Amino acid sequence: MLFSNINEEEFELYEEFIRSGTLCVEIRLKNRGHRCVDCGTFHTNVKEYRTKTIRHSIYASQPCTILYHQRRFICPKCGKTCMETNPFISDNTRISDQTIENILTDLKRYNNCHILLLYFRYSYYNIREKNS
Repeated sequence: MLFSNINEEEFELYEEFIRSGTLCVEIRLKNRGHRCVDCGTFHTNVKEYRTKTIRHSIYASQPCTILYHQRRFICPKCGKTCMETNPFISDNTRISDQTIENILTDLKRYNNCHILLLYFRYSYYNIREKNS
């Protein structure tokens, strides 16, 4: 499995395919509902889906991209909208947390950052911004 932090039962949609030499994984999580941040109402009303493209190259030999269909919820009581929590990234980056963790672990092991980052197809600045 490509994801260590998510169980297979959490997926509503999971499809793998190869596009231009890159492994693409299309994902939609099961609708667990959402609590409105304004009025506190718990609901499962989905306004729309937005596809987030996330680089998830946990294997150095195979580039991988997550196509995550993230829900945008709308509260039936107050009309406020908000996005579903994204379990793959912790902030507004396009590189998965697991990929960042793997790169940093390998950097500690090999201690030759430029060669390793080129091998993983990332720049030093992407990794540095994520961890600052």
